[in-house]
Amino acid sequence: MISKRWQCLWMSLPELDFAQGTVNKKARSVYMSFVGRALMLCNSTDIKKFSLSCDLLCDELRISTWIFGTVRQNVEVLDLCLLLLTKPLILILSLQMCCNLKLPSVISLSSFKIMTLTHVMFPDHAIDQLLSGCPILENLTLDECYWENVTSVSISGPTLRTLVVYDFLDDKNDCQVLVSGTMLKSFVYEGKLKRKYCLLDSPSLEDACINVDGDQSKCAIQTCKLMRGLSNVNRLVMSSSTNQALSQTKESLDPLPMFHKLKHLEVNVEYLDMSYGALLDVLQNSPFLTYLEFTKGIDLEVDHWELDPIPPCFLTYLKVIKFGDFLGLEDERIVIRVLLQKAAVLERMTIHWSEEEFTGVEGFRQQMKVNAEVQVLPKSIKKLCYLSHLANVAAL
Repeated sequence: MISKRWQCLWMSLPELDFAQGTVNKKARSVYMSFVGRALMLCNSTDIKKFSLSCDLLCDELRISTWIFGTVRQNVEVLDLCLLLLTKPLILILSLQMCCNLKLPSVISLSSFKIMTLTHVMFPDHAIDQLLSGCPILENLTLDECYWENVTSVSISGPTLRTLVVYDFLDDKNDCQVLVSGTMLKSFVYEGKLKRKYCLLDSPSLEDACINVDGDQSKCAIQTCKLMRGLSNVNRLVMSSSTNQALSQTKESLDPLPMFHKLKHLEVNVEYLDMSYGALLDVLQNSPFLTYLEFTKGIDLEVDHWELDPIPPCFLTYLKVIKFGDFLGLEDERIVIRVLLQKAAVLERMTIHWSEEEFTGVEGFRQQMKVNAEVQVLPKSIKKLCYLSHLANVAAL
């Protein structure tokens, strides 16, 4: 007989190993109930190992819930043997560690569609080995991961659709990272671009967000090379630092590519100087652009500004321009007047006021001042301009 004080000790065990025995309806029911109750009662905050071996049958959802639960408890070793699999089981692997990733000689993660790797150190070509064992992987996030003893790394997959990279580490490894995937549709990069990222063979890429937050003078060429791999995107988001880095290449022999498919451009720049930077080059190289958004305001550092030369899209395709965080300053009003006059086929310009800077009566007066300027524009132009008033002054 076991003393009662020992009865609950199993609930804190760091390793859980469940293997199905005899296969019949009653035994199966007992086994599934036992595993479910054991996982529910387990109070270990960190599970070192979770091993599950059983027939999948019609319990995909139930088994997925078990796996998700152990992943949330920071499982270090996930050992799954799921038999009679009639369709892919959508699984998520989230791995966080601060040491070398050691992989077995054979990897088979045939059911994983979503994978997040945080602070993982890949020795040699471990990342290639890991991804080759994930034949249906669709979403991959690399968060502050790094590589050792390699000069070139390949990130690819036959079904990879979304790749997100956060790379702000200060390590000295400047290896080349080759990204490819015929099914890749979305790419996000945020980091210092100390490594040489290059997108190859990604004809399906539609959406990209680039935030290069490093020394612009040092990463300018690499930023331009990264942008070359985005020539097929339909939607592009650029940060302030990305714009500045690209501006460093204006005098170099590395011109920006043509963005023949780009229709939606979002410039996530805090008070972008319209008289300087690579934005005008991007606009010149985007002949079919229909939507242009400045999410964090605009600025001018010159007394007189004209959009010269006029980007081709302004004459033929650009239909919507949107401003965010608008302050109503003279520089901003100059830009609005010029864009309204130059965008020949524009259908709508939307202006959203800065809710942080303008409140109450003063904010309302400033809005009325800009509205009065719009009213003196030619009728064919002013009807395009829509000012979004602040909610807290709408009733004044």
